[in-house]
Amino acid sequence: MKDDFISAFRQAENQKNALSIVNSGMQWNDQMLNEACRLVLEEIFLPPSAVGGKVEYRRTLLVSFIFRFYLEVLHGLHQMYPFRYAELSLEKMSALRMLQSGTPHGVQIYQFSTKTFSISQEFVLFSFKRLRSIDTSEALQVPGVVDVVTARDVPGKNGKDEPAYAEDKVICVGQIICAVVAESLTQAKCGAEKVKIVYEDLEPILTIEDAIKHNSYITEERKIEKGDIEKGFKSADEIIEGELHMGGQEHFYLETNSVLVIPRVEVKEMDVYVSTQHATDVQELVASALNFQSNKIMCHVKHVGGKITKPSLFAVIAAVAANKTGHPVRFALERHMDMLIAGGRHPFFGKYKVGFMNDGRIIAADFQCYINGGCTKDESELVRKINMYKGVNLMSFKEEFNAENLWKCWEECLDKSDYYSQKVKVEEFNMKNYWKKNSNMLD
Repeated sequence: MKDDFISAFRQAENQKNALSIVNSGMQWNDQMLNEACRLVLEEIFLPPSAVGGKVEYRRTLLVSFIFRFYLEVLHGLHQMYPFRYAELSLEKMSALRMLQSGTPHGVQIYQFSTKTFSISQEFVLFSFKRLRSIDTSEALQVPGVVDVVTARDVPGKNGKDEPAYAEDKVICVGQIICAVVAESLTQAKCGAEKVKIVYEDLEPILTIEDAIKHNSYITEERKIEKGDIEKGFKSADEIIEGELHMGGQEHFYLETNSVLVIPRVEVKEMDVYVSTQHATDVQELVASALNFQSNKIMCHVKHVGGKITKPSLFAVIAAVAANKTGHPVRFALERHMDMLIAGGRHPFFGKYKVGFMNDGRIIAADFQCYINGGCTKDESELVRKINMYKGVNLMSFKEEFNAENLWKCWEECLDKSDYYSQKVKVEEFNMKNYWKKNSNMLD
């Protein structure tokens, strides 16, 4: 019909194979905007338990679709009757433009030599037990199983702070004891199920409270003290004290840890393809485990990912297997294994006691902070992050720190990233687009 406009909107979370989370079709004139928004919110009820969640977002999206259609109608009426309807402002027109983004492209290239074997690892589902024996005889009878690798097969050092393969005892849930090498992942899993391990129970330490009770710490105690704390508490009008508990976090990354090791037997070299943030550590640990010179280990990182310490241990697992068999070895963790074996952000336990005056002034405070760093140091000592100091400063641990080189690095990053030029472009885009925004930041 004349002067009628019809438009349909569909909001999905992906471009392909995605179900829409909101659909909308409308036919109305420009005087019905407020009434349409009211009726939609009244009539379309989404319970908090609605499939797909995001209830408030989806309700807001409905109103957004109505408003966008309202703008489309006004724009169309202006084109049809320019003397009766005003042209939309640039601010409102920006809502009608499509925000185009290019499709990211990436290429990964692996070079394979001869047959590639897969690894399935046998790991512990309980903590702190002594290893009495490992029987691999039945595992080696499984079709397709090539070998079973243990700590005895490591020519050099078996890890650094944390062993790659458990040796005399297992110290945590998820610690790798041996690796079953097979022609396929399915065969490797079957072989791992046939490995027989005998343990001797030891008393485990599972919580921060257990560690405090047994005086079990992985680093020395650090203290920051100032003034006479006991005198402060005695002169305080009021004292409050209590405890604070905070759970840990798992890094639920999309891709699990994986590594591919290709040995060059004739020249005693290895190519290690791994996802890590610390390629140097991977190179050093693999070289140390195999008694190779570091320059004989070529570490390739196609896409930066993974964390710092665990990928190095996984690389050692695969490299020792590749060294023993003389064949390329791929080691990729499944999700449930990755969650068990890889570490996370530390749980926290704190005790506090604060003395204060009736006017609110704090005159004494005693804080005791405990972090569950796990069974080994890992990155626990790297948790302290240096802030942007200037010049020579005395840090909280009474260490002298000169920030001159830090600021040189900072300025170089700004220059090489063309930060200020990019910032101007972002600001110009945001000025022209009221609803769609770009951003840039330094972290």
